[in-house]
Amino acid sequence: MNVVRAVLIKELKDGLRDRRALLSAFLFPLFAPVFIYGLMTLVIKQNTESEDLVLPVIGQDYAPALMRQFEEAGFTLEAFDGSPEAAVRDKTVELVVQVPEDYQETMANFELTRVLVIHDGSRNDTRTIVRKVRNLISNYNNELAALRLIARGVSPKIMQGVRAKSSDVASDEQRAANLLNFIPIYVLMAAF
Repeated sequence: MNVVRAVLIKELKDGLRDRRALLSAFLFPLFAPVFIYGLMTLVIKQNTESEDLVLPVIGQDYAPALMRQFEEAGFTLEAFDGSPEAAVRDKTVELVVQVPEDYQETMANFELTRVLVIHDGSRNDTRTIVRKVRNLISNYNNELAALRLIARGVSPKIMQGVRAKSSDVASDEQRAANLLNFIPIYVLMAAF
């Protein structure tokens, strides 16, 4: 019994003398939650940021109805001159919407019109606004398709064969618990 006690005391003293081992054993468990919290806060902030939404547009006079759609969604439209690719690449602007000059003509002929959204896909900070712009254009397209069908005497409901509806049965507690799935890995990392 005395031998076990002596070895235990010796090992504890040696362990306390090794400052590097102590720091790695105690600092990681203390600062990792702060780091993870900061990282999660940054990601949430980037995905929910609702700052002043300025939308640079080339040819906004060609598509007044689409521009109204953007304004109703909270965008401030700004005429853009120059090279949109260079401006996006240089991070002068987040994205540029380019409306073609023949927009009105193709719309009048019930043809497909392409509105170009110029952005840098490698930038994480612009994904939210790019997604919002694309969704607005997609919604405008759906409304336009419905109006075109009505103009031809066809019900727009014919275009909707199946619509998916989601019903999430998870409680807030379950969703919060899902965030805690990283704890076992964290404990293993702290142990070694």
